[in-house]
Amino acid sequence: VPQIKRVEGVGGVFELGGTYSLRIWMKPDVMAQYRVVPDDITLALAEQNLGIHYLNRQMLDDALATFGSCAARLRANENWKDLAYINYYTALAHLYRKDYAKAQLGFADTWESDYTSRYLKGESLLQLAKLALHDSHDYAAALDYVDGHIAFTGARYLGVDYSLKGDAYNAMEMADSAFNYYRLSLRYDNEV
Repeated sequence: VPQIKRVEGVGGVFELGGTYSLRIWMKPDVMAQYRVVPDDITLALAEQNLGIHYLNRQMLDDALATFGSCAARLRANENWKDLAYINYYTALAHLYRKDYAKAQLGFADTWESDYTSRYLKGESLLQLAKLALHDSHDYAAALDYVDGHIAFTGARYLGVDYSLKGDAYNAMEMADSAFNYYRLSLRYDNEV
């Protein structure tokens, strides 16, 4: 921190938290175009982190309210990439609330958005598979989502994928297929 304070043009430095850190390079010309100041950036980051904090502690109404205000701000600034991120976590909050219809819409929107990261696209497919399996009991759709996840990720998470396939076949009372996929899932040590 002392070294950063000595850099010409630095107005202030503050340190938060423990071992995790994030460095943000601000571009004054771009910030001026959006009419934002460093305090706006700090507030936006704090708001998003607060939403995740609420979600992790199952304070779902607070999480949804926080994500809603983040989404409104991001829409106003046409920040579609960060909006896709917030939409995913909003869908997750709906899932935790057992509002499966809203969760499904949110994960489907996240999957279909051109602005969603590859990681969140893959996560959205897995969440859609779980919803099809456990909520709507549409086992064919669950298997389709898992196959889509395998194709999309290049078979990088087969332990997770095969476990979900085992769950689908088990629900369809196809014990031999379920056993086969559960056995296959044990060969891979990965979780998403």
